[in-house]
Amino acid sequence: MKIARFASIVLVLALIFSVATTAAAGDKKGSPFKEVVLKMMGMSKKTVVKEVNAVGRGVKKSADVVVEEVKDVGKLATGDASKAKDVLVKPVKGATEAVGQTAHDVINAPIEAHKETYSGEVK
Repeated sequence: MKIARFASIVLVLALIFSVATTAAAGDKKGSPFKEVVLKMMGMSKKTVVKEVNAVGRGVKKSADVVVEEVKDVGKLATGDASKAKDVLVKPVKGATEAVGQTAHDVINAPIEAHKETYSGEVK
């Protein structure tokens, strides 16, 4: 079963490469086929870039939450009882916000890439 799945993936990738190569080598007058393939490839690239950036922002926000938690635990350990609530609430709230925003950005990446790729065209 794994071999069949692997073979089908290789076949699809070969087909995509073949289509892209054919489109890129097409006539210089701007064939519609070439334009469609190149736009799809550009949109895919933009989508991946947006998703990677979204995940990077999520990782940074998660790291910031951890840093704040360490500071709050340090203040609590030195006798600042006002930080007791922050030690319990801030990490949960911060992690939830980071995960939620990251998920939102990753889900919307293809939509935003499509808007950027096809902006100004009549649909």
